[in-house]
Amino acid sequence: MKLLNIVGHDALERNNISLFSSLGFEVQTTGSYVDHLNPNPDIQHKIFKRPLDPLIGTNFNKDLSEEFRRLNPNGYYPGRSRLVLSKEFLDKFDVILLSWITEPMHSYFSLLKDKLVIHQTLGQSDANREVELDLLRKKGLKVVRISEFEKYFPKYSGADSIIDLDIDSDRFRGWKGNEEAMLTVNSYVTGRLRETNFTLYDQIVSKVPSKKLYGGGNPVNPLQYPYILGPISESKLLLEYQSCRAFFSLGTKPCPVVLSFKEAMSVGMPVVTWGPKLGGATYSAHTFIDNGVNGFYSDDPNELVDICNQLMTDFSLCKKISINARQTAIDNFSSKVIATKWRDFFNRLGLSV
Repeated sequence: MKLLNIVGHDALERNNISLFSSLGFEVQTTGSYVDHLNPNPDIQHKIFKRPLDPLIGTNFNKDLSEEFRRLNPNGYYPGRSRLVLSKEFLDKFDVILLSWITEPMHSYFSLLKDKLVIHQTLGQSDANREVELDLLRKKGLKVVRISEFEKYFPKYSGADSIIDLDIDSDRFRGWKGNEEAMLTVNSYVTGRLRETNFTLYDQIVSKVPSKKLYGGGNPVNPLQYPYILGPISESKLLLEYQSCRAFFSLGTKPCPVVLSFKEAMSVGMPVVTWGPKLGGATYSAHTFIDNGVNGFYSDDPNELVDICNQLMTDFSLCKKISINARQTAIDNFSSKVIATKWRDFFNRLGLSV
């Protein structure tokens, strides 16, 4: 079987290729990984751009890749170029997966209306998007949400299933915590002050001796923000997850929980994040945390400072939390768990995988 993943956000593409390959699909995407082995880093959002690592061992169909590139010789990225699809190309696929993008359902509706088309959310939405999804669901679009907390979006349009984004727990593992540093991964933080609580975060980590923040679109200004270090590849980021003592998850409102939170927990990092008040109505990261057992959350900035500094000095506590954090990630976000949920979803729709 073949699956076409029309990508609207860089964060989803690599994970989806691995996940749906594990279910037996030949996976063709439309973003940086049109060729799994030779990703094109230029086909990314300029704000979130980062170095890319090749994908090895996935179900890659070279003929499909070449056909897509003939249709889109300059690549495709939403809002920057027009997606070109043909009936002959689309007819080769059993499933069309729209990741955080809806536009193809409008421009190619006549070609898609009789196909299994699924919209995969990233946990980001607003009233206008929900109204649009409601109309498209009436036309046959299936919507898969990443969290039940998306029900708090204004004019929430419902879901056909709740399936979180997955983390490869076999790859994201191996925390050692030898470096007494607080790690954070988030993009464009100074441009998303409200969404990330960055101003408060900056005040908190200013009282932590050592910290690092990676992510595209962030200001690399050694005088103002000496701890902001710019974009980082996934392979190098894994080394940071493994070596840094703990992780502070900012989140990005209104997303319930971001990928870096799950990656850090999967590696076994002690994770610190906001509570429900600072996180907001749609924030769910704290619901995966049992305070002091597998991580920490709080709505008290002073308490967050104390927690961060305690983790820097109490390695024994960190090691205890690490074991529980990783198990939480395996139970909730691992590729095996998420693949099973997707398999059950496809089976309910009459597609045997």
